[in-house]
Amino acid sequence: MLKTWRLFEALGAEGKALTLLLLAFACIAAPHFQHIPAWATGLAIAAFCLKLWLIKRGASAPNKWLLSAFAALAGAAVLLEYKTILGRDAGVTLLVILSCIKLLELRARRDVFVLLFLAFFLALCQFFFSQEIGTALLVFGGITLLFIALVAQQISTDGAEAPVSLALMVKLVLRMYMFALPMAIAAFVLFPRFGPLWGSADGTYGTTGMSDTMTPGSISRLVESNAIAFRVKFEDQIPPPALRYWRVMVLGQYDGRTWRERVKSAETISLPDNNQVVSYTITLESHAQTWLPILDLPATMPQLVSATENQQIRMAQGSFYLDRLLRERIQIQGQSHLSALLSLQETRLSLQPWLELPAPFNPRTLNFALELRQRYPNDSDAQLAQRILQIFRDQPFRYTLTPPPLGPHSADDFLFNTRAGFCEHYSSAFVILMRALDIPARVVVGYQGGEMNRIDNYLEVRQRDAHAWSEIWLQGRGWVRVDPTAAVAPERVERGANVALPPVTGLAAGLGQLMGIAPGQPMFNIWRELRQYRDAVNNAWNQWVISYHREGQSDLFKRIGFEEPNWRDMMLSLLALVAAISLTMAWVLFRRREKPDPFLYLYSDFEHKLSRVGLIREAHEGPEQFQRRVLKLLKEPDRQRAQHIFGAWIAARYQNQSKMTYSQLKKWISDFHISS
Repeated sequence: MLKTWRLFEALGAEGKALTLLLLAFACIAAPHFQHIPAWATGLAIAAFCLKLWLIKRGASAPNKWLLSAFAALAGAAVLLEYKTILGRDAGVTLLVILSCIKLLELRARRDVFVLLFLAFFLALCQFFFSQEIGTALLVFGGITLLFIALVAQQISTDGAEAPVSLALMVKLVLRMYMFALPMAIAAFVLFPRFGPLWGSADGTYGTTGMSDTMTPGSISRLVESNAIAFRVKFEDQIPPPALRYWRVMVLGQYDGRTWRERVKSAETISLPDNNQVVSYTITLESHAQTWLPILDLPATMPQLVSATENQQIRMAQGSFYLDRLLRERIQIQGQSHLSALLSLQETRLSLQPWLELPAPFNPRTLNFALELRQRYPNDSDAQLAQRILQIFRDQPFRYTLTPPPLGPHSADDFLFNTRAGFCEHYSSAFVILMRALDIPARVVVGYQGGEMNRIDNYLEVRQRDAHAWSEIWLQGRGWVRVDPTAAVAPERVERGANVALPPVTGLAAGLGQLMGIAPGQPMFNIWRELRQYRDAVNNAWNQWVISYHREGQSDLFKRIGFEEPNWRDMMLSLLALVAAISLTMAWVLFRRREKPDPFLYLYSDFEHKLSRVGLIREAHEGPEQFQRRVLKLLKEPDRQRAQHIFGAWIAARYQNQSKMTYSQLKKWISDFHISS
């Protein structure tokens, strides 16, 4: 490392500028390799290596017509890959490739600055894929390198041959940041917000989340992701894990393979005497769907706290939906009942859709249900449901993420052959059995559980917590939640998905196991605590920076005295603050200027009077040398007065004499005149 540093410092101005440019561009382009196709990454790396080879050989850039043809082929390849050259993914891929082509084309100063400005834009494109604080720090580091490269390029262009150290370049960039930071903060806080700070260009992107259908295997694929689905801040007590059922949607239409939503309709909620109400705020990540997660059953209509669009919420089957797809992070305030009753007053006609089964699927399951009815003719619907759950407990059913494949009669295969499945297998088979027993039933999908982050006191619900359960309608009780998974794997409900499921695989998990921090190892708790610190920092970043929206800006202005703030108030406040910051910076810079030495002005006047008679100081002469030459040429009494002035000035200039000496010297020079 030290040897490399010495080699870099030994380079000339042009060598340092080119090295820093290549380093900065590599650090900006490399993070995009995880977002672009493998062939585009290969082209970018090949172009960069070719540029290094050309520099080493001292060869000129490739022919411009060859580069133009290469750019055209790259555009065609992007068009074939994405069917468009517009949008986030296609645009970023094309920008990376074209920037690498521009790197090969470097010939003149203009090419360097074009590449630098392309790299600045490429750095900001990282926010189209992620807005976490880690991404922000990565972008900040890349932009800092670009500024250092820009300073080095300017020094090289100005022809400075004196060595300029990297430390001095960094100091210049940090000084720029010091003056730019107040302006940036003022613009961020006060500039009117008309939409999300970072939004997708074409609005077709969202993170992985719960879909509006359920097929065996769909949720088990989802839980392989450890990404956070939403965070919850409870105002008072936190419900125990067994009561943390986050309802997303109700599925009631079954085609023999897939469960889908029925026509959404409103349902009534009744409250028992022992009901409890909890209040909370959900920070929901973008999922490109319309659903909203709500704990159990709502006590009030959820309220959107932060949303840049005028979203409307509607309710159906105890679930809530937005009127358009969710493309950004939002906050929801809600209240939920922990013991509410849903749709007590139903009729046979209104319950008929929840009894339908497609023919001719799952004949063994239908026959088994008929046998149960005949064997227990006096059992109530609730007792029959408990008998099914007891079968799950007593028979060798297994809870697994990798069940054997099922045939066209999925419930038959699961109940009588494989007996291994995930939550969607159990909930689907249970609902089919209930309907075959003439008991209204439906599938509910959502999330169950969540892990408490002790650092910021938020409950983190991840995609890994995705879950499916069942609801059956019972006379006098309405729709009742039944979780057949809890009969097979009670630890899934009581202790969470992290206990019941195998660890999430991936690079981080692999490194953790190599370092001895897999579950069960002594370092695991430390590793989990570090992860919670990271999640807490990201959450604070999301709450205070990314989620700083129009409503939050309006609240800020109301706190400082504006009754009904509008964009004019914000712009005037921004202009006033920018003016104040500019004046403050100008005053600081003016005060930091070197104050002129008053004795130099006096000595300049004295030299000017001597120059009138041809006594001009040479560039190489110091004060004493000039004094000896002047005194030889002057006559008395001019010689004596000049000697006093020279002596007083040398003493005042180099020996820090008092202001009285300055005043006396000023008078002597003012009275000095050379006689003809």
